[in-house]
Amino acid sequence: MDTDSAYMALSGPDLASVIRPEMKDAYQRALTGCCRDDFEPDWIPRTCCTKHAKYDKRTPGLFKVEYEGDVMIGLCSKTYIVQKTKLVHTSNTKMAAFRLLRRAKKLPVKRLIHRPRLLREVKFSSKGITKRRVKAPMTTFRHVLNTQRVGNGTLKGFRARNNGISTYQQTRNGFSYFYCKRRVLEDGVSTVPLDLELCPVPMEIDESEKPMEVDETITEVDLDDNDRYLIHLLETNFESDSE
Repeated sequence: MDTDSAYMALSGPDLASVIRPEMKDAYQRALTGCCRDDFEPDWIPRTCCTKHAKYDKRTPGLFKVEYEGDVMIGLCSKTYIVQKTKLVHTSNTKMAAFRLLRRAKKLPVKRLIHRPRLLREVKFSSKGITKRRVKAPMTTFRHVLNTQRVGNGTLKGFRARNNGISTYQQTRNGFSYFYCKRRVLEDGVSTVPLDLELCPVPMEIDESEKPMEVDETITEVDLDDNDRYLIHLLETNFESDSE
């Protein structure tokens, strides 16, 4: 959970399937029942038409689904990965291109079979590590989760130096198992608040030292005529000045 986002695991295939039965009518009305320009949604974006769907997608404050997946690993703050597996079918355009290529190479005619394949797509965040240089992100995250050992990565960038721009490359321990905001339990999933105090060590006071003496007597301050006149105006609520 963050200030502007929430990562959650659902007990169903999507969000609509886990809504309570008594709330499904209100959910459908919020999606398709308010198809007008003067309506301002305060919960979820509308799907009544393409115009309102695009407008609500740009409206801040609404509950929008950013990404959905089958597996998620969250190691620490701003270091997570989500994997989605989907079945991809070969398009007819690609099959026709294969046939034309075999015909151009004068190869014998061969019947091509449409075989769907599994495609694993990942979305991950690794603060301090260049994402393009992470070759196998899911394997890296899973290794850190199982072994509880820090994984490293490479960071490349530009830096101003001696009135010029130079590139730099460094290896950093960007995949950490340590989570400092809450205490992770033995199951590796559940967390509890930290048992911390703002001042865990009481401040020691040396009684042998003599406390500092403070003179609380009010001494009269030298005032001039202008100061006395201002004091008089404040005491009389500026009555004499208005007269």
